[in-house]
Amino acid sequence: MSLRLIDRISVAGSGVNEDRAAAVGNYAWVVDGATDVIDSPLTRAATDADWIAGQIDATLRAYAAMPSCPFADLPEHLATTLAEAFATETRHAPRGRQEHPSAAGLIIKYDAGVLSYIAISDCTMIVSEAGESDIRRCGVSGEDAGDRKLKETVVAHQQGEPQNVREPVSANNDPATLLDRMRPTLQAIRAHMNRDDGYGVLSITPTPEIFIHTGFMSVAPGTRILLASDGFMRLVDVFARYDANSLFAASASRGFAPLIDELRSIEVADATASAHPRVKARDDATALLLEVTA
Repeated sequence: MSLRLIDRISVAGSGVNEDRAAAVGNYAWVVDGATDVIDSPLTRAATDADWIAGQIDATLRAYAAMPSCPFADLPEHLATTLAEAFATETRHAPRGRQEHPSAAGLIIKYDAGVLSYIAISDCTMIVSEAGESDIRRCGVSGEDAGDRKLKETVVAHQQGEPQNVREPVSANNDPATLLDRMRPTLQAIRAHMNRDDGYGVLSITPTPEIFIHTGFMSVAPGTRILLASDGFMRLVDVFARYDANSLFAASASRGFAPLIDELRSIEVADATASAHPRVKARDDATALLLEVTA
């Protein structure tokens, strides 16, 4: 038995697409680079988020080509590989963790009837087992997704409450200015990445075990699996247009392209992020639909 790719989509919110997704052999993954919060990239890529997403994708492709490599060793292997590549690539040493490139990721492996996963940060897996009406959502809860988790912080900056914000963001402002206004706050948050008192990501430092979510389940042929970045999951977690069940059903019956069109129309209608507070008006959106085959 193996994994069959049914559908795939990955589109940029604006500028460079900092997501990656692929299905290689018995592996599949979705990776979401965290938006840069420094003035200019430390790498030679368009953004450090694009760089780390590309490096993770390349590392996973190489790992998937070596079936004997233990799946559980992946987080440590990724951190080591990323640190070595970054040391070679960087223009100068980062001044703190707030300048480290980072990404969310969800990686699966299917082997002998067992689906295993590793989830770090806020990507999502939805599994619809053959012959079952219920679905399983793994990886991140809606409350912990990036946009939802930062909602109160975004609202505070929109209203000009933090001391580093001189004026509130008005409805006529370019939404991109919000990210600039939030940069000191986001840098302070990033300084705690991969620390026990902070949060976990894929980066050039090891992810603490408490932030590595793993699991496995026995699955039969016909089981379908949806992997998605938080940008695609906005349809559930931010805009509440779907729940996990109905999003999976729509993805399987209609395909991803109409859902991306729907997502973009919602984002455009709320371009100032006033109705649905979020750091970026439009986000990169990525999804894979796979099926376990006999």
